[in-house]
Amino acid sequence: MTRAPLRRVTIARLALLGLLLPVIAGCEGCHRQIRFQPADNAPALHSADSLRALIRQAQDLWEQPDGGEAAAAATAAVLREDLQGHSDQPWDQRARRFLDSLDCGAEIRADRRVLAVNLFARSRPDAGAWPWLYWRTRNGITWHALAGRNLQLLQVSARPDSTGNPDGWAQVAVLFGRRAAAGQEPLLTVWNPPAGKVWAPFQALGPDSLGGMGTVQFQSEGDSIVAVARTFRGMPRFEECATCPHVYTVHRFRWLPEGFVRVEDRPVASPYTTFVQFVLALGDGDQNTAATLVADPALIEQARLFDFAALPKGMWRTAPATEDNMTNMVFFRGQQEAYQVSFEPRGDTWLISSIKQTTRSIE
Repeated sequence: MTRAPLRRVTIARLALLGLLLPVIAGCEGCHRQIRFQPADNAPALHSADSLRALIRQAQDLWEQPDGGEAAAAATAAVLREDLQGHSDQPWDQRARRFLDSLDCGAEIRADRRVLAVNLFARSRPDAGAWPWLYWRTRNGITWHALAGRNLQLLQVSARPDSTGNPDGWAQVAVLFGRRAAAGQEPLLTVWNPPAGKVWAPFQALGPDSLGGMGTVQFQSEGDSIVAVARTFRGMPRFEECATCPHVYTVHRFRWLPEGFVRVEDRPVASPYTTFVQFVLALGDGDQNTAATLVADPALIEQARLFDFAALPKGMWRTAPATEDNMTNMVFFRGQQEAYQVSFEPRGDTWLISSIKQTTRSIE
């Protein structure tokens, strides 16, 4: 890390770190008195000693069970100082290298205009995480905490502002994920530039809007950006673990000045999806839909003889190691039944080509 030379006390020190004074003064186990002076809105100028002391303080805080939030604030501040001193380097690479040197855990995502950093204790990654956003201004790099504590940072993107400033942005979109028993819950937040002390998301899309569990990615389409969600919800009559096959739907949202707007909902064809739709259609007594999902109409009568429509038989689930697009699958129902189901492609979908009873020795 590059350190600035010591300056006379009349030179302002670490203007942006002045906000950390209450944290540092109030923390337990602190053996140094670190003081900073305002810098009259100028870029921060620091002394090597005070910066080293703050780095040590941040490292000490990360080791305390309840010091995570204060440690993240201190780390975010010293990271800003390091980025400011290495503005000629790609800032995501510089941030990763610097935080590694502090032995601080971090998820780092960047585009050309913004850098998002999610900070956590490397020795206790489940103890919490705190996200921060960095961007460039005419006075240097600035930073701000983001709402999104204890989430996983997945992706960040920025819409350019209307002035043509290569570093300016009109909105920032941040993708987070929350771990759940059935998989990952995506959360998309959009932020306007901060105004005042309170900075809240301009838009927030959670699992209800994004289609449930799964993944979301930002993609470029010409001059615009879209968020593409590939997500699933739990299906009635079926038990699905996090790694089991699922019935996926693709949802596309175009990023406009008013936020992300839904432009498409498209089911993802797969053999597993076909079987789920077939069982649900039989359960609903919808013979017409069931007929569109089989290669031979006789399979509907066969499924009727196997009593596929009956609920008391138990919940359906796939055999271990089954994947969405396997052309031969084994399905279990309840505690005893097992069926081997084969599929064949037909256009842009899949049809059931055979249904046979089998044993459960595979379990």
